[in-house]
Amino acid sequence: MLHSWPGSDSEVGQEFEFQRKYRHFGKVNRLESLCPIFLRAVNNSEPILRIKVEVVVMFSPYNLFADLPNHLPAELFTKQLETDHFCIERIVSHGHASPEGFWYDQEQHEWVVVLKGAARLHFEGDELPVELRPGDFLNIPAHQRHRLEWTTPDEPTIWLAIYYQDNL
Repeated sequence: MLHSWPGSDSEVGQEFEFQRKYRHFGKVNRLESLCPIFLRAVNNSEPILRIKVEVVVMFSPYNLFADLPNHLPAELFTKQLETDHFCIERIVSHGHASPEGFWYDQEQHEWVVVLKGAARLHFEGDELPVELRPGDFLNIPAHQRHRLEWTTPDEPTIWLAIYYQDNL
């Protein structure tokens, strides 16, 4: 939603950049908000067409427990929301584990919660893995090496992960 009418092309670009950065990966029903659109000819600095369009963004609810595949050859990572500073993903595991010798070593911090199922994470330097059940969550600092030891084979394990940077 625009807070005010853009008065210059740079403001229009900033608004479209804002919409691009803060896109939502859910289902879009309708678009309605007032925003100008400028069409330009190639190498021409003057707008060749100005259109005011009503656009409103309304989203249907998205259920994190929906759209679960029957067979998963690998873990399924689905982005729910992404910005330049954080990303929210749904992860679905079904009897998965990290390959022998593989360790995650991520650039961003990761806050993760198990919503359904169960899992064991092993952190480098720890003797025993950490077991997670529904409602259990962890904050994993960036570059904390860890691996997925086990997820329940009887049902899908559904996680919600938030990857973020210090400078939020």
